[in-house]
Amino acid sequence: MSAFDIYRKIQSQNNSRGLFSCGSNRYGQLGLGDDKAEPNIFTPIKMNGKWKAISCGKYSHSYAINESGQLYSCGSNAHQALGLGLDLSESRTTFTRVGEASNWVHVQGCSEYGVFAINEEGDVYTAGSVNEKGGGVFTKHEGISNCIAAAHNRNYVGGCFYFIVGNGELYSYGSNFYGELGLGGTVVGTWNHEPYRVGTASNWKAISAGFRHAIALNKNGELYGTGDNYHGVLGLGDNDDRNTFTRIGTASNWVSVYCCDSVTTAINSNGELYITGSTVGRFGFDNTNSFNVLTKIGTAKNWKFACVNYSKLFAINTLGELYGAGDNYSGVLGLGDTTARYTLTRIGTASNWKAAACGEGFSLAITD
Repeated sequence: MSAFDIYRKIQSQNNSRGLFSCGSNRYGQLGLGDDKAEPNIFTPIKMNGKWKAISCGKYSHSYAINESGQLYSCGSNAHQALGLGLDLSESRTTFTRVGEASNWVHVQGCSEYGVFAINEEGDVYTAGSVNEKGGGVFTKHEGISNCIAAAHNRNYVGGCFYFIVGNGELYSYGSNFYGELGLGGTVVGTWNHEPYRVGTASNWKAISAGFRHAIALNKNGELYGTGDNYHGVLGLGDNDDRNTFTRIGTASNWVSVYCCDSVTTAINSNGELYITGSTVGRFGFDNTNSFNVLTKIGTAKNWKFACVNYSKLFAINTLGELYGAGDNYSGVLGLGDTTARYTLTRIGTASNWKAAACGEGFSLAITD
């Protein structure tokens, strides 16, 4: 691609509205109409309308919800993760509508294996291998209703679900090898099929899960963590696992949290961005150190969004500017090259970014 072609593509995305993708496209997960194009800048996907939610499966599939509440998916259908009722060998290189519903509000790809989505009524639906009923279409999860937030922790022994319901109670179920359910104790070799209430608190408002850990945020602005504390991902000042949700520090001004793999990020009410976990120094400190306490990235006080996985970090500030840091293989940071960045670097010149999502080797982003 010539320098002029790169410039023209970057200019086409500046303050345009819609859905964008970049990076590896082996399975058509970029939604660009083929599995060949692998742009190293965020490239607009030719679909009309605005978008309100996006998510990447780990390696090979993508999801998006538009402002009309319609859910779309594309990429590999291994494990029937697209939710389209297709054969395992079928894939989609363009975003294809899932079903007829127009009331979806949240979607999360669960590693490379499956997906869950929440509708306006708080019903949770699953597809792919996280659907215990099997099959490649979205099926209602009968054990949870009135859900306002959810997360899935897909580890190698099956993973965990976490749900917060309308009255602020937190529930979890799944594997508990490292205490990641937060129920106290570990149940080695046992899968908990039914949701159990976590503790007695009824003031939870957000939950996020990494590889074998989870971080929950309550309405008081406090963060709590449980599970595998590999490289200090729980931010508790040590590397010891926890089997109950344990308060992280003393701050009570946290407003958001995002976990993936062995990394945790959080933003406070001052707009400051913090991070802890494995080799997170490459996400803003120009080194590869691991931290076991939440450590502030830079001096900016205007962050409003962050997402992360083990190799890269995206953050958006209140000006609508998108920044990235970390590994940049396949041009996954959208900076027009494949050179790694170990400090947060602005991506393009647009100032209307709304959200981003990280896969392994590919990324999605949406604008207002």
